[in-house]
Amino acid sequence: MRRFISVLLVLILAVPAVEAGRKRPKTGKVKDGKYLDNESAFSLALHENWKAKTFKEKQDNHIRVVFTQKKPAIPAHFQDAKEYTQFPRLVVFADTSTMGIHPFLDSLRSETYKSDQKKEILKEFDILNQNEIIPVGRGSFEAGGERGTVWKAKAPYTIEIQASPSAAGGERKKGEYGGAIFAVKHGDVIVVAGLFCEYDFFQSILTEAGTIMASLKWPETEEEPET
Repeated sequence: MRRFISVLLVLILAVPAVEAGRKRPKTGKVKDGKYLDNESAFSLALHENWKAKTFKEKQDNHIRVVFTQKKPAIPAHFQDAKEYTQFPRLVVFADTSTMGIHPFLDSLRSETYKSDQKKEILKEFDILNQNEIIPVGRGSFEAGGERGTVWKAKAPYTIEIQASPSAAGGERKKGEYGGAIFAVKHGDVIVVAGLFCEYDFFQSILTEAGTIMASLKWPETEEEPET
């Protein structure tokens, strides 16, 4: 009996190790200039100025891919301190939701609304975490036969740049960040993408990010054979 219990304990302890050793699949793959999502099977075309990063799948992980600009521009006030620049970043989230795209966007900016989806998005959508957010309008776009919406904003910042690690003080630089949130829905699947960058180049970066989002295609549905 003791031997049986010992063997059982060894097997129980071995299960987590085996699970940890298994190679987890990625959230999607990048092939032939496109990102193809493994979960919802939507695709996004890569812009020539951007690259994509996927992640290992985790339970309840809905951040699917992050696009970053290959050769970002540097604002004039950061020419001598390029590392302080906020390089363009487009984070794509996808999950199911009963909300429409407009209520979903409004819920992200609500001070009272709470959800696991919102909590996950706030970790990655930097424009929503600024001290002062100034909306600069809304727009729309077409993606895969669906009409999406995009909310745009800017946020002022003041950064103190250290002349050296041992310096007692630094030079203050002021600027603005630009941000946008794209949202589009197909059935119960909602895809939301958050853009964040320096506002100096916001319009051109927004255009490129918009091209990526407008390239979104949903999985093809097979037609049932006629009887």
